Parts: sequence; structure tokens; C-alpha cells
Amino acid sequence: MSAHTQFSQELAGRVAVIRQEIIAATGQIDRLQERLSVLRSSLADAEAAARVLTVPLPAPLTVAATTGRAVGKGAFQAQVLAALTAAYPKSLRASDIAREAQARLGLAVHPKTTGMVLNRLKHAGRVERDGRTWRLVPVPVLP
Repeated sequence: MSAHTQFSQELAGRVAVIRQEIIAATGQIDRLQERLSVLRSSLADAEAAARVLTVPLPAPLTVAATTGRAVGKGAFQAQVLAALTAAYPKSLRASDIAREAQARLGLAVHPKTTGMVLNRLKHAGRVERDGRTWRLVPVPVLP
């Protein structure tokens, strides 16, 4: 058997395995989509009942695109602060902060999000900007 023939057979076998895996994964995706539909419907019903009964609900969660984990509102801002805290007293560029915060959270964010979060923190007096770098504002120690 020539090397070409052997390679062709191995390649055909690999293609067959990949096709089977795709079929299996498609079935799993279909089942998960059905489950997701049921869960969303149940959630909508429960939230409607809570509004009628004026029951306070916890803040909604966002699902991180890269990990599938649920994250609460303000989670990215918390990770931005954590990145700056870890670097303190050094300053970091926004791109470095974004990379570290996204890695910590497992969440892909729009490139402008980090800048918007940093500007909000700056206006709140929690960070300061020096040119293209950002630094945590030290909290004064009370006597």
C-alpha cells in the first residue's frame, strides 16, 4: 500500500468520525435549545407573577460569552478594580486592564467598555489617569 493510499484512508476515516461528532453535537444543541426555551418561558412567568405580587427580585444575570458562566451587574467593573489593585502602585494601560479583567471574568467585552468603566471610576474618584495609563486612587487611612 502506498503512502498516498494510506493517508487517503486515514483522512477518510477522520472525516467520518468528525461527521459523526457533528451529528451528535447537533442533537445535544437541539436538546439544550429546547431546555433553554422552557427555562425562558418559566422565568418569564415567574417574573410576571413577581411583578403582580410586587415581590423584589435579585438583579438579572448576564451569561458570559466565553465561559457560559452567569455574571452579575458590575462584575466587569469589579474585575477592573481588582486588576488595578493587583498592579498598585503601578499604572496600567486600558488595554492591559481589559485583558486582565476579561481573563479574570471569562467575559468578552466591547473594546470601548473598559474605557467607559474607567471614566466612571475616575468621576467617582476611585481611579486616576496619567496620560494613557490608569492607577488606583489610594484610600486614605483613618487614624
